[in-house]
Amino acid sequence: MAVHREVRTLPGSGAKLRIFLAALFLAALPLRIFAEDPSPFGRKTLSVLAIGGDNFAPGRHGYAETLLPTIDTGRFLSRRLEVGLDIHPWIGIRQPVHDNGDGGYDSVTAFALDVYGRWYPAPFSWVWRPYLELAEGPLYAPRRVPHDGSRFNFLTQVGAGFTVPIARDDPWCFVVGYRIVHISNAGTYYRNPSWNFHGVVLGFRRFVGGDSSTR
Repeated sequence: MAVHREVRTLPGSGAKLRIFLAALFLAALPLRIFAEDPSPFGRKTLSVLAIGGDNFAPGRHGYAETLLPTIDTGRFLSRRLEVGLDIHPWIGIRQPVHDNGDGGYDSVTAFALDVYGRWYPAPFSWVWRPYLELAEGPLYAPRRVPHDGSRFNFLTQVGAGFTVPIARDDPWCFVVGYRIVHISNAGTYYRNPSWNFHGVVLGFRRFVGGDSSTR
């Protein structure tokens, strides 16, 4: 008599690390909300961004493209460190119908919520304000991403860019940047294919409560 044993896939070390980092960001969020030495940039930010691009190379999964309209809201925990939420209410992914990249293309939608950290390294007197950023969080799609992957994934983003005021003393700034966008399930599913996209970042960011001389 054959005995069938159910095999369950446990989250791998990559998933555990991602969950830990997300929890760490969330735990740190309220620590310095009322810092004695606030950032000259302000206390809060609001950004409206568009992130779009294609994958690094066709690879075995073929060619794919993505577009991520993004709203993020953050708070400065120190003079240079901002932490907040990256909200992706709709993500569009154009990917091959089949795992090997053949058979044409299909469009898949998804949504995601990332926790991010953003670091501003330049002198506060600079008008052009460069930044480095890291974001991590869960992503869900009604259909598998990539085609032989899973519906639940993690969205990892690493990038850099700069802001420049729209006008003198204006709290709104133009944002121009670049992100590496990685989508995979981190071993939470028995298959773990991934997409890795170049992402061009364009949008606007508002610094709330800052010193106008630093804008």
